[in-house]
Amino acid sequence: MQIIFDLLGSIVKFNPTALVLLDKMLGPGRVASFEGLILAHPLDANVFVRSLLVTMHHCPLMPPCHVTSFVEERRLRILRDLLTAITPSEVCTENVCCVNTMFITWLTYPQPGGLPAILDGLREYTQYPAYRSLIGTLRQFVVFWKLHYARKCKDAHSLGFTSRIPIPEWHRLMDDLLHLTAADPMPPRLA
Repeated sequence: MQIIFDLLGSIVKFNPTALVLLDKMLGPGRVASFEGLILAHPLDANVFVRSLLVTMHHCPLMPPCHVTSFVEERRLRILRDLLTAITPSEVCTENVCCVNTMFITWLTYPQPGGLPAILDGLREYTQYPAYRSLIGTLRQFVVFWKLHYARKCKDAHSLGFTSRIPIPEWHRLMDDLLHLTAADPMPPRLA
């Protein structure tokens, strides 16, 4: 399944026309099943999701389609599922792309409020004890990312090139996440 999602990701990346065609090919009858596969297999689908996110980010005037709407509406769930699908100690060369997809989710967030809004959304989406663990895991992934790409400058350059998001923006995100999560986890909001 991962190969199919990877191939689809390559086809639709920065190609709104291909995305609309995929949406038409799926049609209303199959789009729900396809979306279910994305949610049921976050590791397999991560490259496809990352391709959708960068395409949506860099091609804001593209025609609407079910698949992009689905990913935008489920952004927090996808992020949470990726944060819990692997542990920082399990990251290796074959699955470092999942870590990059997690951070693309943050870098391409279109709503006002940015990082704090995503943390608030995760807080509301996740029960408090699990949220504490999630923030700890997030911090570990940030530290992993910083160390990994400090040693692999060519890989970092490639990541910036293929996402069209300059590496200084990635580094700024990592610094901001470390800062924002240092005082977190905050207790749940009282209604």
